[in-house]
Amino acid sequence: TDNTVLITAYDVDFDGGISSGTAAITIHGSKVAQTIGLGATPSNMHLDATELQMIATTGGLTLGSSRSGSMTVNGILKDNSNNIAATVTLLATRAATHTVTFDTTSSTFHTLVVQADGGINAGTKVFTTVGVLNMDADADDGVSTSKLTIAAGKVISSATILTLATGGTGVIEASGAATLEAKTGIHIDDDFTASTVSNGAIVINADSDSDATSDGTLSIKTGKTLTNTDNTVLITAYDVDFDGGIDSGTAAITIHGSMDDQTIALGGTPAANMQLDGTELQLITNSGGLTLGSSTSGSMTVNGMADANSAAVGAVTLLATKATKTVTFATAASSFNKGITVQASGVNLQVDVTTVNSASTINAGEAGTGTLTIVDTKTFSTTNQELMLSAFDINFQGGTTTDDGVSSGTAAMTIHGSKAAQTIGLGGTAKDIQLTSAEINTLTSAGLTLGSSVTGSITVNGVEQADSDLLTQVILIATADDARVVFSGSSSTFQALTAQADNGITVSVTSVFAASTAATGAMILDGDTDNSSTAESNNNIEITVPSASLSAGTGAVLTLDATSSGVTAVGHATFAAGTGIIVTDSIAGSGGGTLVFNAVRSSYTSGGQLTLKTGKSITTAGGDVEITAFDLDLESSSAVSAGSGAVTVHGAKLDQTIGIGATQGDMHVDGNELQRITSTGGLSLGNTLNGSITVDGVTNTRSANLGAVA
Repeated sequence: TDNTVLITAYDVDFDGGISSGTAAITIHGSKVAQTIGLGATPSNMHLDATELQMIATTGGLTLGSSRSGSMTVNGILKDNSNNIAATVTLLATRAATHTVTFDTTSSTFHTLVVQADGGINAGTKVFTTVGVLNMDADADDGVSTSKLTIAAGKVISSATILTLATGGTGVIEASGAATLEAKTGIHIDDDFTASTVSNGAIVINADSDSDATSDGTLSIKTGKTLTNTDNTVLITAYDVDFDGGIDSGTAAITIHGSMDDQTIALGGTPAANMQLDGTELQLITNSGGLTLGSSTSGSMTVNGMADANSAAVGAVTLLATKATKTVTFATAASSFNKGITVQASGVNLQVDVTTVNSASTINAGEAGTGTLTIVDTKTFSTTNQELMLSAFDINFQGGTTTDDGVSSGTAAMTIHGSKAAQTIGLGGTAKDIQLTSAEINTLTSAGLTLGSSVTGSITVNGVEQADSDLLTQVILIATADDARVVFSGSSSTFQALTAQADNGITVSVTSVFAASTAATGAMILDGDTDNSSTAESNNNIEITVPSASLSAGTGAVLTLDATSSGVTAVGHATFAAGTGIIVTDSIAGSGGGTLVFNAVRSSYTSGGQLTLKTGKSITTAGGDVEITAFDLDLESSSAVSAGSGAVTVHGAKLDQTIGIGATQGDMHVDGNELQRITSTGGLSLGNTLNGSITVDGVTNTRSANLGAVA
């Protein structure tokens, strides 16, 4: 009792037990290099599971010695080792050819230390139930290349700390997918290399009990690397301490906290449960990207990340998607060498953030209520890469300086709501998500897309040219079922504009204007993108004010499209463009107002054609129709009808010639087109600025629908 027991033998045969109380028990072979079998596999010395179960001590058991040969462990159950309420030490340290192998059936111990000189082979699952699990495949730290090998699909699990080491120049090697688990931390003390087989994920959980004791750190020793070529690495821990690196090739790496609501710091903010500083991030290498955080994580803070910190890793994804949890960029500016993806229930940019080389995504409304906030004088820039922003609301506080706000430079930017059917206000009308004029003024992009295929209706109110002049074009997408685009309140001006709606576009202002002089300054209005009127009431482009103007830029085209219900105007309406107007569906005026079409807002040498697509019409209820164009193209069976009103058609350029009938001029109205113009108020062709007019072969039939022709 409470005194050591030392047994040297060629073999043992225990039908009875051994108890040493608090003292240790040592059993080793009597011959040099004698092999030992622990459990179901016999060897020179064989201590089977039943015999092990007869050994009782709290002082520990050592099996083998510095003279022993290789050892095999097979099928030690928890009940077999339970009476050894301390460390079981397995020794095969005599020479670089002697190993410890866990074979056939998994084994479980209270606490386990394995030391070999020729390597350790974990061919089965190995567990401890109370204490540490320490495996050292080259205990004398010699110059050998001894390996600690983990078979594919196996688990190494410690009740406290798990330590893996090889010493010398050896490596830890996983033959395929492998799992490392520990409740209070994992230490990887040598290079860890995994097989290149497909689906060979390495899963590491350094805090497997997920308790609140602030332990469970994954440590990688200085100069060592965990390499899992082209296979994923998943790390769960309370904290990480990377003095060595991780390389997953083309596959992704995921790191997240072990506890619900656990806070994470990326960069120089240590006041968090887990911290991955810039130097540690710089030790991570792959092209598959890094995901930090999860759906159960707490809030995250990013502070002072340098471009070089993320140069070796693919795109970085930051997750804090649990309700009320946020990602905050604070204290010092951060730069990323690739695009970033941020998904949270709120995102706050309190410092400048810069990304390069690939697209970025920020979703601040994962829980349906999050706000994306960028404080005054701060900038989020993607350096000419695409950017997608999503939130339940947006709070861009900039605009007081010329270089704050959000910039995707020469690339596109998309902003949409985080919930289905979420309404959007652009300018002066508050909706679920609102971009005020001042907030629009903080945006710089080659093209802003606002809304999406699941977005609700969009209302535009009073966006001035000064607000939108840093956006090369604006695209409004309200294509969810029954969603509309509404221009109300005050007139709006953009460099270029596309509006797409499922259930119609309403114009209740005097002007919607594209100010760009370039060919990119087009205006495209599509009030029925699904080309279906099923269960929808409008599907049109409706102008509801007595006088309104829709104008594309001076170098671009205006396109009007509303398949199911066409275009309606209650009064005077002007449609203008620099290089042409395309009417794909019928336009109907009412209230006696004039419909004006000006297809050439500037003096272009060619272009500027008014095109009315096949089978479509332009009609008024007695109002006039005025057409200014370089040419007129009334496609087959299309028609222009002013009823009792007059139709005026003239060229857009000085001295422009006009051909009526068979002879062409700069503008050509052939006999078929002339026959499809109806006006008892008469047709006027040309004006005081136009050149010669040639009439050739116009029959009575061709002009029968016209009053006086001048």
